[in-house]
Parts: sequence; C-alpha cells; structure tokens
Amino acid sequence: MKFHILASGSKGNATFIYHDGCGILIDCGITRKQLLFKLQSLGYKEEDITYVFLTHDHYDHSKNIHVFDKDKIYSAKGNIDDLDDEHILVPYTHKTFGCFDVFTLKLSHDATNPIGFVLSTDETLLYMTDTGYVSQKNKGYIKNLNYYIIESNHDVEMLMATKRPLFLKNRILNDVGHLNNEYSARLMCDVLGENTKEIVLAHLSQEANTEEKALETYKNVFDELNVSFNNIKVASQVNIVSGGIMKIKIICVGKLKEKYLVEGIKEYTKRISGYTDIEIIEVADERIPDKASLAEEVMIKAKEGRKILDKVKQDDYMILLDVASKELDSVAFSKHIEKCMIDGKSTIDFVIGGSLGPGEEVLQRANFKLSFSPMTFPHQLMRLILVEQIYRAFKIMKNETYHK
Repeated sequence: MKFHILASGSKGNATFIYHDGCGILIDCGITRKQLLFKLQSLGYKEEDITYVFLTHDHYDHSKNIHVFDKDKIYSAKGNIDDLDDEHILVPYTHKTFGCFDVFTLKLSHDATNPIGFVLSTDETLLYMTDTGYVSQKNKGYIKNLNYYIIESNHDVEMLMATKRPLFLKNRILNDVGHLNNEYSARLMCDVLGENTKEIVLAHLSQEANTEEKALETYKNVFDELNVSFNNIKVASQVNIVSGGIMKIKIICVGKLKEKYLVEGIKEYTKRISGYTDIEIIEVADERIPDKASLAEEVMIKAKEGRKILDKVKQDDYMILLDVASKELDSVAFSKHIEKCMIDGKSTIDFVIGGSLGPGEEVLQRANFKLSFSPMTFPHQLMRLILVEQIYRAFKIMKNETYHK
C-alpha cells in the first residue's frame, strides 16, 4: 500500500491511497488543477482514482468533491446532498472497494457527519483527522495498524497566544474540535504496536503549530512513556508527503558463510527495520571452472543473472552495485533513496552480482548503477558495507545522530 498526502491543513485537504491497481482519494479540498498536477508528478493519472471518499462537509475537505462523477463518491449520510444509499458509508461497518476493505469510524467534529477510515489490504492504514477526541470504542479498532495518518492540529499554548477570538479557540479545544499535539502523541502511544511502520501527523494549524513543535511534543511524550518509534513525519499544506513504507530487497549471489559478516548484517538489518521493510535474498552461484574461458565466464554471468532477475519484479527500482559506475557520497546516496520514496517507488532492489560481476541482462535491467569505490571488495563483504550505508542513509534522512 502506498499513500500520498497531497495537501493537509485548513486551506485544503486531499490524500491518495493506491494498491494493486485501485486508487482511493480521500477528500478534495484543492482545485482539480492542483490535484491532477500533484498526481501526475507521482506518475498517476485521473483514471487511477477509482473511488472518492469525503470525510465531512467542511469546505477545506469538500470544496471540489463534485468534479467527480457521483458514481465514484462515498460518504456518511448527510455530508453530500442526494447521495444514494449505495454510496452511504455507515459507521462501524465494513465495505469492499476493489482490493481494499474499508471500515468506517464515526468521529467527533462540528460537521454534519464526520468519519474516518481503517483501510486494509495486506497492510492496514488509519486515516483520522478533524476530531476533538478519540473514543474508547474507536481506540479498539485502531490498535497495532501498519500506518497512521493522524491529526496533530495545534499546540495548546501556541493556540491560546494567537489573536483568534475566544469562541474560536474554545471550538478548536473542545470535544468537537481538533486533536492537539500532546493528545495525538499519547493516543499513538496507546495504539501503536509491533506491526506499526509509519506515523504521519496531519492537519497542522499554520498559526498554532509548527512541524518542529509537533515532532518535539511527540518525542517528549514517547520518551516519557518509554515508547521507541522513529518513523514519524509531518504532512504539509503545500508539499506532497508520501508513505506506505518502501521495501528494500538486497539480491545477492551465493550463500554468506562467514560468521562475522552474518552477525554484522543481522545487526544492521535490525536497525534498518525501524525505518523500512528489508529482505535479503540469496540466489545460488554457479561453479567457476579453473582457468575458465571468456565464453564460460559470460555463460556463468548469464545464468546467475537470470536467477537475479527472477527476483526482480517489473515495477521494482533496481540499483546495481557495479565498480565501474557512478560514485555517491553518503549524503547523495541518502537523497537518492529519499527521492525514490517521494517518487512513489514501492520497492528498491539492490543487486550484488557474483565474483565475476553482473551479466549483460542485469546491466541492461538496472535503473541505476552505483559504485561504492574504485577499489575492489569481496562481493560478500559488500553486503555488510551496503546495509551499513542504507542504515546511515535513513539516519541522514531523519536528521538523527548516527550511533556506531
């Protein structure tokens, strides 16, 4: 499952969730032109929007919902005029939309009939903004999900220091208003679990909150409650924020035997798993005869290459480690991975060939060829070097201190 928060905040909201050929747009509080431009920048077309959900009838969510055919639009009763029964979403019921199972939640907000969603494929996602509190009933439905898009609207002190009228401050603070940073953080501590991969803080107030303040509050609350979780990002009113953790596969030729390498790789893959899914795939190497001829070497590389490519899916982004190719420093390497995430790549395959190097088919399939150094390293040692650099890349992305 991939999700892209196209806009989040009081000036307009829209989120696109995509899996296995089915796309769900949640809210359309931005212009059609903005929507299509942002989708196109991610490689999607308008035709990829299979269904459109409306969370509630406030203007920053519903402004352009009617640009879509009514056959695509679904919401709770009362949020859209003349919506037929087939397109009504009933709280605390399941409904199937393509490959998605959608469970609708009733929220607490000063709108006609506000709702949130738990979307399930082989992964699970919560979408919940614009609610003054979260009931115990709702908490029971949102435990230990994979992804959370959760409101973290304001810092209470910052809100009270604004020049907004008192009635508006009280509206935001009460049970039909918005979640503040601390409430949001404590809620997440209650519900996240071992399956949780990513949290995105959404619908931040531009006047009564900042990205830094929201993340600082989350860190302080998580530290207070001894909750360890690193993968938290913040949605934007302007910039696209994508999630649904990209998977990393490392495809290698030959079985790793040296204990020190096995232990080192195990340690770094454990660290990486706090940021993304990672899988190491070993394919069998071919026996190399003594004094192999050039033709024999080409045949061996071709056989190993076919085994590698059997593990690479059509839509995977493949990075081949190749000593003769482009070198990147650690910061540039981190930015390259981050760009893949922003561009919506669901899987990156890092390929380490056998002792003879990659075959021609593998070279041709690679989306990017990367050299770690002009020096020559044992291809098994490269696995350890690679996982360490992937871990370092995520630390750089998150502006976190690297602990050796």
